[in-house]
Amino acid sequence: MKTKNATKRPPITGLLILCILFTAAFWAVAKNWDVYKNAVAGAFFEMGWLPVILFTVTAPLLSIYFWAKDKWRIKSAYLYTAVLSVIPVYLFLR
Repeated sequence: MKTKNATKRPPITGLLILCILFTAAFWAVAKNWDVYKNAVAGAFFEMGWLPVILFTVTAPLLSIYFWAKDKWRIKSAYLYTAVLSVIPVYLFLR
């Protein structure tokens, strides 16, 4: 039996968190290792740099947009995705 106070996390939140973590891992690997020593890794990074840059910029904007739609609630999962989306931006700018 469900109650009215039970909060359900929207499915977009999990997807957004996974994409943010992937983006952070992409930038961490790109900054710390020479990915072009291996041809397959170099090809992956060459194909992935534009989508990852675009997501690095749009992830905080998406998180803030969804958080605003959630009426700026402190317990919103989108607040945590907005905070988490700062990590890829930091790694990109570092």
